[in-house]
Amino acid sequence: KNNGILITAKTLKDDNPKLDCRILGLEKFSPIKIILDKNLSTPINSNIFLKSRRSKIIIFHNIKNKRKINLLRKNKVLTIFTEIDSDGKFDLKMIFNKLYKLNISRLLIEGGKKLTEDLLNNSLIDEFYLFRSNKKILSNGRFNVSKLLKKINIKCKNKKNITTNLSGNILTRYNF
Repeated sequence: KNNGILITAKTLKDDNPKLDCRILGLEKFSPIKIILDKNLSTPINSNIFLKSRRSKIIIFHNIKNKRKINLLRKNKVLTIFTEIDSDGKFDLKMIFNKLYKLNISRLLIEGGKKLTEDLLNNSLIDEFYLFRSNKKILSNGRFNVSKLLKKINIKCKNKKNITTNLSGNILTRYNF
């Protein structure tokens, strides 16, 4: 069985992550990179495509752009056309079943508010880790963390704070 890491195209564009293991000698344990990208807007010059960081990449999409699909396939990316519902969302249960059939049994998800809410609403989370910084970030009104935390706490069966040495950050583990 394989491990995967799932993000959205928005996270890819906003953060340009590498999504790999950079510990010397453990690079071969990098997870399979999975991107939810309805419009195939994934920039081909993103860090995940760097040759030195090459590992398997899967993109779930909902647009038939032959040129972009061919370009991604030339870069050894598996593209999977996937229907969306009337709200414009992927069926996450179907995607997770497809990933399981592709031999991916453990999945780390780096999701924002919308993806996290969809996962919670569909009961698709086993564990949830929340890192909280002691730094205060001014809210611009777009993302109300307290509402999401309330939802997590309601669905959570067990919650445990874990001590870390990460600059005073607090790590909380939620089990569902």
